[in-house]
Amino acid sequence: MNVEQLRNLSKLHIMKDISGDDTKILTLLRSESEANIKLAFQLCKGLAGKYSEEVAKELRFYLFLCLENDLEQAYFENLDELVLEFDEIDEIPPQIAKLTNLKALEVFEVMLDEVPPEIGQLQYLKRLSLDTTNLTYFPIEIGALPRLETLKMTDNHLTELPEMLGNLSQLTHLELGWNQLKNIPATIGALTKLTHLNLIKNQLTTLPAEIGGLTALAGLIIGHNGLTTLPMEIGQLRSLRVLNADHNQLTTLPKSIGQLSSLYTLDLRNNQLTYLPPEIQQLTALKTLQLTGNPIADAEKIKITQWLPHCKVVF
Repeated sequence: MNVEQLRNLSKLHIMKDISGDDTKILTLLRSESEANIKLAFQLCKGLAGKYSEEVAKELRFYLFLCLENDLEQAYFENLDELVLEFDEIDEIPPQIAKLTNLKALEVFEVMLDEVPPEIGQLQYLKRLSLDTTNLTYFPIEIGALPRLETLKMTDNHLTELPEMLGNLSQLTHLELGWNQLKNIPATIGALTKLTHLNLIKNQLTTLPAEIGGLTALAGLIIGHNGLTTLPMEIGQLRSLRVLNADHNQLTTLPKSIGQLSSLYTLDLRNNQLTYLPPEIQQLTALKTLQLTGNPIADAEKIKITQWLPHCKVVF
């Protein structure tokens, strides 16, 4: 047998060994046993990447184990969107920081005790969703995400927001509904690119005057809170098209409401309003005004209807 034949025979033995390893690894990965899956990863790590594409595809189902064991790095290094749901993880591991090109991270119905500080290393992140995650605090590391445009943290147990919220200068969408927020920091006024703000179903009794700095805001959802009035500065929101302030305790509206020249929809249902300021007739773009559930006298209703001839007013 010549040298070339010996080499070919050696290669054949190696291929058989690899094939045998693949079969064992695939069996372990498909066993649904946590211990077996971890053993499969140890075997793959020992093979230094010398496993089949079929094995690789199975490994990729376990993103964070791959990151932890430095496997399939080339596959994951360009990952730009990641969605994690309740049946996939029970925490966000620190290895998330290895996904350096991630642009969107959505975590839904995962009961989190905390968010790892490493999340602040995702410098290219543009969209972050932490909906229904049982969080009781706002992770300060989020303030270190310079490119963040959309932040959703609805249906949690947040009671306060940090001052560093104002650092998110690129933010356009902020969703914080269904929490327990009692106030909003004045620094929110620094979010000059914000177009949509949802604060529905919190425990707010006031809004900061600085909200008038949100000059790009097109939608403001503040229904189902405990607001008794709106700040005069709300009149500075000249881009505002939708204002939902239903189910509050509003007794009056500021005269500056008449300055909302772009306002298209105004929802004031179920408040304590007995009248509207005459400035309301300046809202020539207004098409829908909802006033159901307010103690407004019939004479006042007639006046409001006459003030807004091109608007559908529902009492």
